[in-house]
Amino acid sequence: MQVQKDDVRCRILNAATEEFLNNGYRNSSLRDIAAAANITPGNIYRYYESKSDLYKAVTKPAWDGIHQLFESNPWNRRHLTEKNIANLCKGIAKVFIDNQKQFIILIKESSSGHRDNAKEIIIQLIESRIYSSLLQEMDSEKIDRVLINILSVAMTEAIVCIFMNFDGNESLLYKRIYKITQHMLNNNNNETFSEEEPPC
Repeated sequence: MQVQKDDVRCRILNAATEEFLNNGYRNSSLRDIAAAANITPGNIYRYYESKSDLYKAVTKPAWDGIHQLFESNPWNRRHLTEKNIANLCKGIAKVFIDNQKQFIILIKESSSGHRDNAKEIIIQLIESRIYSSLLQEMDSEKIDRVLINILSVAMTEAIVCIFMNFDGNESLLYKRIYKITQHMLNNNNNETFSEEEPPC
């Protein structure tokens, strides 16, 4: 019986993934998900309390990947060396490749006003990392938070754009992520984020 239950849960998740991917959260129907999973609509409620609960289950692997990535050793290094940046980019590529559909669902929902705004959360994580790194060497009042936010937004949008243009070439995906990340993170120093006047 347990094997059958696991099979039903898997069919529901697969059907919901396709439904959210193709129609978005708001336009998705539990009735259509049930039909695709070859079960009755009422049977979904034996596994998930609501459409929102089902959405969270579908996108959980991508969310877990995002949070694990930002807690990883390369990302939390005080200084990001070329090797650390390379390892970080490999991690970003792997998280996306392992959860492509879930990531695309999160990205699409970010632009539709869904409460789980993946882009905004990633921006905040990047911004927090850069700020905490700068605090090691600068006074907080000298740090220009607006510039940090701009860089974080730009970096997030760039990586999202790379994801949305993924054509199955994993090597090219990694190279693109590496180039944009290396350029944005490695070419910036403390002076970039200082509110002090630039030299004449």
